[in-house]
Amino acid sequence: MAPNNYKNLIDLKFVALHALGYNIDVTRRTYEQLCMARNVSSQGEVCAAFWDAAEKEKQVRGLPLLMAQAVPFGALGLIDYLTATAANVDGFLQQLHQQLQKLVEFIDLEMVDERDRFSVYLHSFDQERSAKSIEFMRCLILLRLKRALPENVEAIAEGLREDVLTEGEHPRVEKKTTKASSILVATLNKSSLKIALASADPYLHQMLVQTHLASEQQTRSNLNIILAIRKKLRGGQASPQKIASDLGMSERTMQRRLAEVGQSFRGVCDDFCYEQALKLLKNDGLTLTQIAIQLGYADLVSFGRAFKRWTGQGPGAWRKEKSSKKKTST
Repeated sequence: MAPNNYKNLIDLKFVALHALGYNIDVTRRTYEQLCMARNVSSQGEVCAAFWDAAEKEKQVRGLPLLMAQAVPFGALGLIDYLTATAANVDGFLQQLHQQLQKLVEFIDLEMVDERDRFSVYLHSFDQERSAKSIEFMRCLILLRLKRALPENVEAIAEGLREDVLTEGEHPRVEKKTTKASSILVATLNKSSLKIALASADPYLHQMLVQTHLASEQQTRSNLNIILAIRKKLRGGQASPQKIASDLGMSERTMQRRLAEVGQSFRGVCDDFCYEQALKLLKNDGLTLTQIAIQLGYADLVSFGRAFKRWTGQGPGAWRKEKSSKKKTST
């Protein structure tokens, strides 16, 4: 599934839908059913499930823009504060460039120097599934940049005009970039980059940057714990007490540090078991009972119950479906 930070963004999108009058319980149920039915494994697939679920309830023209308008400042967490407290427009864009892919891994921001102007593009690495998501991010960026500018500053870029903040009507210029699946966010005069933001706060900005760097180092350290646990699991170890001891910490400390990155020991083991199950099921020489035992389950019933929780169907049905698709493709 998608990383925990992206799950937070999906939850935020549901809040925006609620503000627009959607029945969130119905939409979320449809979304979860689509995720299970499609066995989603990437942010792009999660995106597709979300937008399909929203469209199934009701079709609204310009939904990405309307949702972006419903997302309050601060809802994007550190990105909102790092960009808003930057000294000028250039600082805003630089912080956005550094932070965006930590939130949405398949969307990248690129700033292109085009002689007398400076163009900002969003690139999608999953164009088929993310057209509405990249439009949503474009609108979020433009609305937040407009918010950060002084009131007496006129639109500094073609992309900031109200009449182009609509789905599918963003400005386009000759794209001087080799990356595919691009959307133009805005084109600015180079002098515009030095315009001071009304929300600039040098002291707070520096404090946020320092705190963020320290937090990133701690996050990397905690992620290394997950890698170490997975390595132990490959070797057949499953006891949290033994693994924590081998890592030089108490079980409680290990659980706390996993929680800091939105994980738990049980969750790491569950994800690992799911991945292994998919690999073993592709081996037609293994029976379902043999796979269950190899994965550490007491019996086939327990394994079947866990697999249905992961995919929405039993292991036998999953194997049969994959085998059928393989024969059809060949």
